[in-house]
Amino acid sequence: MSRIFLLFIVYLTACGAGAQTPALAVSDSLYAVGKYAEAIEIASKAEASEGVFLKLAKYHKADGNYEAALENYRKVLAGNPGRLLTGLKMKY
Repeated sequence: MSRIFLLFIVYLTACGAGAQTPALAVSDSLYAVGKYAEAIEIASKAEASEGVFLKLAKYHKADGNYEAALENYRKVLAGNPGRLLTGLKMKY
């Protein structure tokens, strides 16, 4: 039974299964332990996408760099103007 489960996990990993890249997983871990500058550095190297911009905005906001956070929120809104929740996060 555990062998089937292990094969299933390997299959999901190989297919992506909506998972984030290893670099973004590392940046999330760094963010979780308060190492914001390191999280920003790693996430900044990831391929540009809405998800990456949202992560960068969150990391910058936690680090106290509100201008950089706003810039990343603006990038998300530029690509998807109808994203209301992003606009609300910019205000708070």
